[in-house]
Parts: sequence; structure tokens; C-alpha cells
Amino acid sequence: MAATRRFFVSLLFFFLLAGSLFLCGQQPEASQIPTLRQMTRQAGYIFVGRVSTIDFVAPPSGEMATARVTFQVEQGLRGVRSGGSLSIREWAGLWGGKARYRVGERLLLFLYPQSRLGLTSTVGGAQGKFAVNRDGLVVVSTEQQLLLSRERLGGGLMPGRVRLPDLRRMIRGSVAERSER
Repeated sequence: MAATRRFFVSLLFFFLLAGSLFLCGQQPEASQIPTLRQMTRQAGYIFVGRVSTIDFVAPPSGEMATARVTFQVEQGLRGVRSGGSLSIREWAGLWGGKARYRVGERLLLFLYPQSRLGLTSTVGGAQGKFAVNRDGLVVVSTEQQLLLSRERLGGGLMPGRVRLPDLRRMIRGSVAERSER
């Protein structure tokens, strides 16, 4: 009975993921891109960190394969402490044969709170994952540029880049705004 239930839960998860991957493959319209406030509200973890390890966990029979990614947290903004580490688990199917993270990569991440299965992923798909370069500039994609253009950056928005302190200030403002409600 438990094996049958796990099979149907896995099957349901597969179809939900397949549908979301199909939708993610399409270019989002500006109205479909979340705002920074929405992403901040939905995130259980927000931090700047560096990928330290990536492990693929072989599943026991009847369960789904997962990837365990560990980050060294440089600056915790929500859900994690600066200087600590955070290990997350993602469904391995999200990787789709290509690396979602690379060891040594420095990122600003918005991650959903852990699910009942102990899994998480980036809020808003690709919008919740920002690369941070050596100069402390956050590299933004076209979709992320649309997301940030809706916010007041105080002159911090440059073509394809935003200063990390400016973005942190905006996120902290969204966090403070959320806690006041």
C-alpha cells in the first residue's frame, strides 16, 4: 500500500513538474514576472553564498532522486545566518541533464521554504537565482532586469548589473515591510 501511494505521489509530482517545465520554456511576459516583493514574501531562505558541494543522492526503491547542494552563506538575509552553511535538496529532475549550480559559484538566492518532502527550489524559477561576480555586482538576465526595473534602486541599476548593497537594501526593505503586516 505504501509503495503504491509513493508511486502515485511520484507520478503526480512528475506531471506537475513536466507542466511547469513546459511553461518555463516559454518566454515570460512582463506581467508574468514576479516583483521583488512577491519573491521576498514567498522565500523561506534569501542569502548570498558560494556553492561548496553538490551530491546526487541515489533514491531508495520507489522514491525520487535528489540533488543535495551545500552553500557557504556569506550574507544571510532570511532563514540562514551569515557565516554558516545551508544544505538544500532539489528534485534531480529539475537539473534536466545540465548543472543548475557549480562548485565555487557565488550567488544571491531566493529559495522556497522546504516542502513536506524536504525539497526546495528557487522562487520564480530562474528569477530567484542571481550570479554575483568578483566585483560584488549582481549579474541580471533580461527577465531579472524587468523584475528589478519595477523597483526603486536609487541609481543602482546598470545594464545587466546591479550593485549587491543596493539589492540587499531593497530585499531588507521588503523583509521589513512583510514583518510589519
